[in-house]
Order: sequence, then structure tokens, then C-alpha cells
Amino acid sequence: MRFSSKIVVVTGAGSGLGKTIAGAFAAEGSIVAVNDIDACKAKNTATEIQKVGGLAKEFSADVSDFEAIKAMMGRIKSELGPIDVLVNNAGIGDFVSWPEITSQKWRLMLDTHLSGSFYACKLVLPSMVDRGEGVIVNVSSVAGKRGDYLGNAHYTAAKAGLIGLTRSLAASVASKGGRVNSVAPGLV
Repeated sequence: MRFSSKIVVVTGAGSGLGKTIAGAFAAEGSIVAVNDIDACKAKNTATEIQKVGGLAKEFSADVSDFEAIKAMMGRIKSELGPIDVLVNNAGIGDFVSWPEITSQKWRLMLDTHLSGSFYACKLVLPSMVDRGEGVIVNVSSVAGKRGDYLGNAHYTAAKAGLIGLTRSLAASVASKGGRVNSVAPGLV
């Protein structure tokens, strides 16, 4: 129960890696705010966590929409309390080659992966610094470190940007009690 009673927000927790992360935090005693753009998926994850005795509540919002994520973070703070851990996991896949990347695909990829994480950090990090504690984990990708041999330049750019954002935020809050880290998994 390493995270007993800690308020943990996991974005993109309706399926895949985010769902697994949310379940792992709940198993360690956290109160998990399950976010997903798909309200049904968020509710299903929260319900599955509750069925095994964990504490979770769903919060649907599109992380690429600043006003939506701001409203969601306000609801989480109001309903659960101050956020102790933020896991920026929300993302999309779009496996296409360079010629297939349109300006719309580029914008959607960066808005979801990079801007969404920036918005969440912008909204949560000041409170963590004020309290002198808190952790943010940004889920990047090995593609952000080495490129992606399948193409996906828009995905690679977003994930590389997320690594840069993480490094910058980590350096700026390290002496103030907050921690910002990134993990870079391979294909899940």
C-alpha cells in the first residue's frame, strides 16, 4: 500500500497501458481519478477497479482541450482532494508514413500527446510546488528517443517534445519538492 490515500490522476486510462497503470495504483491504495476521452471506457475502468476493492472515479475529458482538462482537474480537486500524482498517458496511434501525414493529423497528434500533457502539468504542478510534494510521470515512447522506423514522424515529434518538456519541468521544480519524470515504453 505504498500510495495509500494518495490522489492519482491517470489520463487515457480507459484501455491499454493507462488502464493497467490505474489498476496498479489502486492496488497500492491510491484513490484513482480515471480519465479518458470516452466516458464509457473511463467508467468501465473505474468500475473494474472498484469490483476488486480499489478506489476509483471516472472523469471524462479530452486532454487536448485546455478548458475541458481545466474543468476536469477542478472537479477532481473538489471531489477527491489535491492531486498527489499525475500520469500523463493519454495518446493516440496513427501508423502512417511521412507522405500520409496531413496538417490535421500533425495537429491532432501534437495536441493529444504534447499539448494535453502540457495542459495537465500547467494545471497540477503549481499546487504540487506549493505543497512541496507531488509527482508527474509523462508517458513518452522509445520513438521519442530514437525515432520510429515505421515513419510516424508526427508521433515521434510529439513524444520527443514530451521528453523535452519533462526535462525542462524537472529542472525547474527539482529544488521545490516536485518531481517530473518520463518513461519511454516500446510498443504496447
